[in-house]
Amino acid sequence: MKLIKKLDLYMIRLFIAPFLIIFSTIFIVFMIQFFWSQIDELIGKDIDILIIIKFIFYFGISIIPLVTPISLLLTSIITFGNFSENQELTAIKSSGISLFRIMKPILGITCILSIGLYFFSDLAIPKAKMQAKKLGYQISLTHPSFKLKEGIFVNLLPDFFIKIDRKSRKNKQLHNIFIFFYDKNSLVNTILSKKGFFIPNEDRSEFIQFKLMNGILYSENTNENKEQSSYQIVEFDTLIQNFKIPYYDYEGIKELDDYDTQNLIQKINFLKKKILNIKKKISIN
Repeated sequence: MKLIKKLDLYMIRLFIAPFLIIFSTIFIVFMIQFFWSQIDELIGKDIDILIIIKFIFYFGISIIPLVTPISLLLTSIITFGNFSENQELTAIKSSGISLFRIMKPILGITCILSIGLYFFSDLAIPKAKMQAKKLGYQISLTHPSFKLKEGIFVNLLPDFFIKIDRKSRKNKQLHNIFIFFYDKNSLVNTILSKKGFFIPNEDRSEFIQFKLMNGILYSENTNENKEQSSYQIVEFDTLIQNFKIPYYDYEGIKELDDYDTQNLIQKINFLKKKILNIKKKISIN
């Protein structure tokens, strides 16, 4: 029994050190890949360094369930490969200890990590996704120009589409702007402007302000009977246009939660409500 216990402790010590090294290496590779793919979106845009660190932290939490199985596989291959290469595996088997008994401590570690990963994925990752969503929402309010892409219509807000030809990184000016949006009465409005820029929403107001220069505003008007419509054309040198932010709740971002950011219990309750609603509709019909 003492020999078996010493063997188990020896296997655990032999497994833990390579596992931590491999896990750290793969984790760093994933983090570098993420940072490299997002470097254009995060660097040089006056984003607070603390927000960038939070983004990286939340991404690191989300990749732990991906990194752990790969690390377990590579560590097991390396551990038993070294055993076989040094003839230790043959010596242990010749002493009457089976291969399964040798692997038992590693299987125990794997089971513990699997159970831990299950609860981690069910509880921690949804919260990390929600926090990342909150950060993205805050950035989109403070710096809405980050979402814009040159030469492509972008649905920046509901019923608000914008296309730009060029975006200057130095002074953050937008060139050759085409805006298409609906007002409160669902009337079509179009703005063509040579240049403009978003006014930073640092005071967290419920409006996004857009300063436009040298352009034309086409707005649709209707009469009282709403049977005929006409267009009003206004040329302007400078125009400051306000666009209301939907679902405005800067601190209560949880209202923007969805099915993907719920844990298992919340998903079960969500599906139960869906089934009950379907049954009610069927019974009514």
